[in-house]
Amino acid sequence: DVDATGLWVLPGMIDSHSDAIEHEIFPRPTSCLPVDISFYELERKLAGQGVTTIYHSFSLWGDERNNEARKNASVQQYIRNIRELREEKHMLRHCIHVRYEMTNLAGVPFVEEFLNNGEIEQLSFMDHTPGQGQYRQPDIQVKYIMGKQNKTEEEVLRQLEERKKF
Repeated sequence: DVDATGLWVLPGMIDSHSDAIEHEIFPRPTSCLPVDISFYELERKLAGQGVTTIYHSFSLWGDERNNEARKNASVQQYIRNIRELREEKHMLRHCIHVRYEMTNLAGVPFVEEFLNNGEIEQLSFMDHTPGQGQYRQPDIQVKYIMGKQNKTEEEVLRQLEERKKF
């Protein structure tokens, strides 16, 4: 029994879509921390914020991306690392969410493997082709990508043209 007289008792929160682990692994564009250190540090932060279940979201964008964290093999390795780490005793329940970019055709076998092996708890589909979703205005998407990927406008426009082929 726990005497909770005068205390607040609240349910734990579930974060069903968090890319925080990616930010822990890559806190700066030129730095990369080990997955286990990132995992433990994030767990400590989340427990202090009242989160009891986290869905670590990994974006499966493909190998043409500059962002190492979103390449097919990298995502596969991060998922395996998290699955191993969560087998130990922890403060939180750790789940895995894959965000699959629909233009990443090379990523299909990875998604199939994740599903067939029961490696993920959640799968969502993203469509960042020009004129879709949050980027209905192409100029907004161009500026965003230029800033995030440090590319010229010409490079971004070529990249977006490639996406339209799907």
